[in-house]
Amino acid sequence: MFENMTFENILEQMLDDVSDELDKREGSMIWNSLAPAASQLALHYVWLENVIELVFFDTAPDEYLERAAKPYGILRKGATTAVRSLKCLDDKQIRIEVPIGSRFFVESANLYFRVTDSSSETEYQKVECESLGLAGNTDFKGEKLLALDNIYGLATAEIVDVLIPAQDEEDIESFRKRFFVKLQKEAFSGNKEHYKAWAEEVKGVGKAKIYPLAYGDGTVKIVIANSNLEPATAELVAEVKKYIDPDERQGEGAAPIGSKVYVESATWIDIDITGELVLKEGKNINDVIFEITPTLQRLFKEATFADGDSSTIKLAVIANVIFSAPSVLDNFNIMLNGNLGNVTPNENEIPRIGQINFTLL
Repeated sequence: MFENMTFENILEQMLDDVSDELDKREGSMIWNSLAPAASQLALHYVWLENVIELVFFDTAPDEYLERAAKPYGILRKGATTAVRSLKCLDDKQIRIEVPIGSRFFVESANLYFRVTDSSSETEYQKVECESLGLAGNTDFKGEKLLALDNIYGLATAEIVDVLIPAQDEEDIESFRKRFFVKLQKEAFSGNKEHYKAWAEEVKGVGKAKIYPLAYGDGTVKIVIANSNLEPATAELVAEVKKYIDPDERQGEGAAPIGSKVYVESATWIDIDITGELVLKEGKNINDVIFEITPTLQRLFKEATFADGDSSTIKLAVIANVIFSAPSVLDNFNIMLNGNLGNVTPNENEIPRIGQINFTLL
């Protein structure tokens, strides 16, 4: 907007306003008097350009976008901690229960976990990572933990499943997109967008899909995926239910009085990929699978709970991903789930990579 308001242009305009009868050459008294003012004006135009960038939602950086969104009730999601299951055994490999508050150390990841509940009704106890962020989701299966407390009878302890996945702080562009959705699709008075917003506010929820009147008048079904866009655990489903409708129809949670909320987890749908390939010299099928897997995973996550046609896994797109792999010269007869056509997941399904079988030509 102010790209022409440079030091040189400002100084030239100022000198043009001075009579030509006076000495305006560089180094003259008039030039030396006007140059500092032109320099300061040019600097202020730079600042003014930055100020304009700060106040518009599509360009505002971190702190300023957070401040702009706060009056609308939209807060940037902070980093969260992982909730995992803990398996504790004695020297006879019999499960034991350790006291709530017991701490364990994972040496390979330099992470500490604290026991948060008992396990009288379940096989495992819950532990929560003491560090924020995705590190708490790391696969520790098979790795023995170091107990930081003296626990009678404990021989081995192992962290097993992720019950509620941790997440890093929401990146600024995801936050901006969510803010725009709030502005463009107003969530109020318990409408669909409101239920979606409530569900996605719960720690560990990545996306939610809403079905009004799913089981009759006054009912709402919410289907959720976790923050990794995978099916949610029973613990996460319970957390969403507790937040939105802990005491059915009583309005004790986020949902209004009279609403009965059903929360369910999404389910997987495997996408099997087959076809015939011509490979570059020295390359093999494993090279191709390694090259295409990250792109396929990204495409499938983008399709998760997407609106309309965006949720369809398109054969042409998958074939192009395979053709674009560095190891591939050509491909033929690419099929998804045994068919020469697209795959459209059902409403509650999340696509994931199934079996990949290629034949070499």
